[in-house]
Amino acid sequence: MEILYFSINSNHENIYIGHLFQFVFILLLSIFIWYVLYKLFSNKQTRKAKYKNLKTLPRKWAFIIGGCIGLLIIVYVYIDNWAYFFRIDTQGKNLELYYVMPKRIVTIYSDDISELITQKTWRKTTNYRLIIKTKEGKEYISSIVGSNLFRKNMNELEQTLISNNR
Repeated sequence: MEILYFSINSNHENIYIGHLFQFVFILLLSIFIWYVLYKLFSNKQTRKAKYKNLKTLPRKWAFIIGGCIGLLIIVYVYIDNWAYFFRIDTQGKNLELYYVMPKRIVTIYSDDISELITQKTWRKTTNYRLIIKTKEGKEYISSIVGSNLFRKNMNELEQTLISNNR
């Protein structure tokens, strides 16, 4: 069994704790933003003097608008950080992809893989993502990883897939 990490995080053993902390922080931030917007839209006393002449929204609409904006923040952070696998375990002819949120493992048979794609991303430095395409058309996308670790993992993964296809 070979374990390959596709993550910028240096501490792979406690990756779930770090992501749980991030999730709780983003959730609390989103609730705070929802509350502030709700108060601003529904209450004239919370506004600056030059905006007090604007009409207030009904509390129901202020609640809905604030909630939607808070939800958009959570969805954006999920798509940006947590929707990707961070680890691959090779188990014979199977690849197990580990996801953080929700915590799950997806198993792919190595013969079902049609293509490995390298996607370049930029976050302060050049980083990469691995996209695994299957013959059924499904795509599995990795977290962002630095270029050195990415090249090392790609070489090991390609060698594993080649040896499995013999």
